[in-house]
Amino acid sequence: MWLNEYNKGITKLVCYFGDELKRGKVHGIVPFIPILKTLLTGVPTPHIRCGSGRDSFAIMSDGRIDVCPIAPELSFSKVGNIITSNPHDLKYILSVGEPCSICDIKWICGGRCLFVNKTMFWGRPLFDRVCKSTRHMIYELNYLINEIKKLLEDGIIHIYDFNYPKINNGCKIIP
Repeated sequence: MWLNEYNKGITKLVCYFGDELKRGKVHGIVPFIPILKTLLTGVPTPHIRCGSGRDSFAIMSDGRIDVCPIAPELSFSKVGNIITSNPHDLKYILSVGEPCSICDIKWICGGRCLFVNKTMFWGRPLFDRVCKSTRHMIYELNYLINEIKKLLEDGIIHIYDFNYPKINNGCKIIP
């Protein structure tokens, strides 16, 4: 199954990332940085990490405002218009629903993906498999926490190295 190979790749990448941290290099591997910041600080992420439906929007050529750039044809994504909408009214306009909203690790992952959550195009069994891959990544990253805390104490790396995003770029950050 593809997911087993994917998870093996995540494990290998986490090992590489951890080895690089010991050398003082914090690579900008997008899903790792914010997940580790949450694991290190215990400060939960209340929303989807890419910003969809919160403070990252797609402006279409006709002026329509969508919460998700990959779902322009889906009604849930359409939330406003650049002429008639107040940007302040759009902030936090849409968040994930179940099963993400009641998940025990939502505080870490933020709900993975608004598009996937709202559509469930692939059905619940495949959604659960993809969620399992996110859990695997978090599990693997959690193994690095004690080493990272030591590297932080020793001044080899700094907590600000785990600040993401430096700018709101709407990057898909949970694979």
